[in-house]
Amino acid sequence: MSFNGPDSSSEISAEDRAAILAKRLSRTEAALREAETALEARLRELDTANRELQKREEDLARRLTIENRKLLDAQRTAALATVYWEKGDTYSSSGELGALLGLDADVPITIETATKRLHPLDHIRVFDAYRSFMDDMPDQQSHIFDHRIIRPDGETRWFRWALRKENSDTGEILRIYGSVRDVTEQRSTQREVKALQLRAERRVRDLKQLTGKLTTAKAQAETALQTRDKFLSSMGHYLRTPLSSLTGSLDLLAIEAHNPEEKRRVDVATRSAGQLSALITEMIEEAEGELSEVTLTPVPVNTHTAFQESIAYWQQIHPEASRLTLHLAEDLPAMLMVDPARFRILLDGLIGSCLDSGGDITLQVTWQDALILQTEVQGGHWPASLQRDTGQIEDPGLRFAHRLVRAMGGTIHFPQPSTLQISLPLDLPDPSTTARQDGALSLPDGRTPRVLLAEDTPTNRYVITSQLESLGCETLSVENGQLALDAISREHFDIILMDVMMPVLDGAEATQAIRALPDDRAARTPIIGITAHSLQSERDRLINLGMSACLTKPVRRDDLRVAIASYLTQSDESPTTAESALIDSEAFCQAFLALAPSYRPRLLEAVFQDIETYGRDLHEAALSGDEENMRRAAHSLKGVAGNIGANGLMDSVAQLRRADPAQAAEHWPDVERTIAASVTACGNLFTEKIANQ
Repeated sequence: MSFNGPDSSSEISAEDRAAILAKRLSRTEAALREAETALEARLRELDTANRELQKREEDLARRLTIENRKLLDAQRTAALATVYWEKGDTYSSSGELGALLGLDADVPITIETATKRLHPLDHIRVFDAYRSFMDDMPDQQSHIFDHRIIRPDGETRWFRWALRKENSDTGEILRIYGSVRDVTEQRSTQREVKALQLRAERRVRDLKQLTGKLTTAKAQAETALQTRDKFLSSMGHYLRTPLSSLTGSLDLLAIEAHNPEEKRRVDVATRSAGQLSALITEMIEEAEGELSEVTLTPVPVNTHTAFQESIAYWQQIHPEASRLTLHLAEDLPAMLMVDPARFRILLDGLIGSCLDSGGDITLQVTWQDALILQTEVQGGHWPASLQRDTGQIEDPGLRFAHRLVRAMGGTIHFPQPSTLQISLPLDLPDPSTTARQDGALSLPDGRTPRVLLAEDTPTNRYVITSQLESLGCETLSVENGQLALDAISREHFDIILMDVMMPVLDGAEATQAIRALPDDRAARTPIIGITAHSLQSERDRLINLGMSACLTKPVRRDDLRVAIASYLTQSDESPTTAESALIDSEAFCQAFLALAPSYRPRLLEAVFQDIETYGRDLHEAALSGDEENMRRAAHSLKGVAGNIGANGLMDSVAQLRRADPAQAAEHWPDVERTIAASVTACGNLFTEKIANQ
């Protein structure tokens, strides 16, 4: 408050002025106290902030120390050191660099100290690399190089540097930083790895060369094996063809023998020829490594005569046969159902092996719901391998006898080491069939059977024709399959005998052509193949191609009689054996008759379409060697075939799948023919048994 004039003091009394001053003083003191309070609070805040800042600095310093320690520990663990330089300063490095150089902890690390440790052979290279880094290397790019050092203890180590630099806008170097690592062990490991790689590459090359040699050797071995198989097959054909003529001629001579002595001589020759044929078959099958399944054709056989003829045969040809004694039980059945040719081979194998033992032999034959053959060799013993696999038996006769026993469902026992006991579960014949059919063959209506014979060998044609004529058949013989096809196209025959290997048109091709004839009666004529092959797989192949049955050379008159007689009893309307082999008619009918009549043709059409589709897929996969698609297509095709009882097609596809995928295309023609034959057989069965029901 100001005074405006000289008279203002006179206007305010002393008491008022004192009061005013007192108020002013009071306000000043109050403001001072407030200022002091604010200042004190601010000082406390500043002190708190200073304390917190100091604590933070201590925490940061402690953390920095910990991180530095961790970094140093990590560098020490990794054998790694860091270096740093900034313009205007000297080089600095982490403490681990001294340890890498092998220096004591109290030795200062300088450029000179580090340079002294350089390997003499690396001086120039290191300095050249450093100059290149300083002068030529762009900034912000790592420059990496290796060199050796020699530690104070004389140990040589390898260092790897990784440096970078930062330049100013004018190109001046501002700072350099990087790392150095001890890579001695790493380089050693890399050298070892490289050496191992080189050795592995060398081994791979060696293995490739060896694989090439093995592939070549395998191809040569396969070629040699195929050549051997072809040779054995041809040799079997060449051996069996004249043997067939010989056996057939002996059969005819036996019929025409004028006195017992002539018949005895012919019987000995015939039996010997049969043994020779069996041994040839066994030898070729063993060499080919594919023993065929033994096929048996049981017919009524006179039991006593079978054993007595065997003993008489060996007594005529073996000097030790006088030591052989035969005992036939009184209750032995007079007739048994057995394959006569196979039974003769079984007896000959047993007796022939016994006679080579040098001791007396007793053959005792009894009947106990089975035919029991007990052979005892005095002072000898039988090989224990007879109780095991056929492949372990060395004696050829016993080897084949062993196979025949197994094929007949028999068993072999050894009551004593010197005694061999064979049990054969043979059936007794129907009394109505026990009379031997030595008379002429005839059809059910009494007509003489007409037989078409296709055989290219003149001798075999003559012998088989004579055998057929002796059986009361009317025969037309031709030289090849084409002439047989022409003949069946012109006139009717009840049976066709077809040799497999012929010129112009072979037996398999002729059979397929006959089955494809438009004349249903001619196409369904039973065809009996005559082959020099004894393997079951070959017979299966021929039957799948349309043959009704197969006979193996040499063809015996009795075998010929049985084979022809089995077909003469069939009517023209019955399905052929070839179709029966391809299609199970019962399963086929069950599949279709379970449906309503209107759906049956649709099912047949679907079956034909599926067979065509999956057959095409299988063909494409076989040509390309695609095993996975081949497996799928084969599985689908077999599924369709199984649903309608097409067993022949299932077997043919299974044989293709068992073949090497790389050679599957070679087996495809057989499958293709089986597919065609199966489709034809299905159509015939449907027309005959389904369509009108």
